[in-house]
Amino acid sequence: LIKDESNNEAGKIIEEVFQKLKSGEDFSPLAKSYSEEPNASGGGDLGFVYIEQLQPQIRKALLELKVGEFTKPILTSAGYHIVKLEAKKMSQYAPISEVKNLIKSKLYDLKASEIYAKWMKTTKENIGIIIFNHPAM
Repeated sequence: LIKDESNNEAGKIIEEVFQKLKSGEDFSPLAKSYSEEPNASGGGDLGFVYIEQLQPQIRKALLELKVGEFTKPILTSAGYHIVKLEAKKMSQYAPISEVKNLIKSKLYDLKASEIYAKWMKTTKENIGIIIFNHPAM
């Protein structure tokens, strides 16, 4: 992050950083030198983040990247960003749209089991068993 307080200056700095990245310089030392983020001392590494937590402009740019690539400069309300995608990790949770039918099915099965158990209990209580003595016995 390079804050956009002086408009023109921040734009020049971020472009300089972008050109250095394009020429093959490592992301981490550049982040340490230029970034104003709290994580700059760690080379700008944010660790794993949920993509939904990111600003829309950054999210869109990241979705187009392959692992190891970095974005062009992105302007957000916080300032200019260049983001490098180090790794992708699937979330442990599936989106609701993918599991909606499974949830419905499980709830249906659960309710059906409850109704059946109630019916069986009532039936057992209300049915009498009659044993007839057969004369041949």
